[in-house]
Amino acid sequence: MVVDKDLEMVFYRRGASITSVLQGLEKKGFIERRISGKDERQKIFMFYRKGRNYLMILTDSFQTLK
Repeated sequence: MVVDKDLEMVFYRRGASITSVLQGLEKKGFIERRISGKDERQKIFMFYRKGRNYLMILTDSFQTLK
C-alpha cells in the first residue's frame, strides 16, 4: 500500500502529475485507489494482480540493464 504523497517525494513531481499517472494506471486495471482511513485528503493505492505482474516484468528488465 502506497500513499500519493509518498510518490510525490520519491519522483519529485507535484500532485497533479502523480494523480494523472495513477488515473491512467487505474483505468488500465493495474491499480485500485481508495481514500485513506487516516486522512480523507489522501488516497492510497494497491496493485491488482495484473499490476504486480507488470511491475515484476519492469523490475526484471531494469535489473538486466545494470
